[in-house]
Amino acid sequence: MVESDSKDMVGLIETWVWGISLEFYKDSIYRERIIPTIAEVAVAVHQMSSETFNHIPAFEDSRVHILNELESLSP
Repeated sequence: MVESDSKDMVGLIETWVWGISLEFYKDSIYRERIIPTIAEVAVAVHQMSSETFNHIPAFEDSRVHILNELESLSP
């Protein structure tokens, strides 16, 4: 969560984040926590109110979203 210029709290959708690949944890003493941690984050993000993300265009479903993205590509 971040604060916008107008001081509104907004969420960000990241396509990737800095860090270590999960494969490096396969022999770690914490390997049993990798998937539960990812799941906890996913649950928390998906429980956020959609009104929180009104700065991101909304689409009827994933198909409409994908078609919209494809239209933005050059031939």
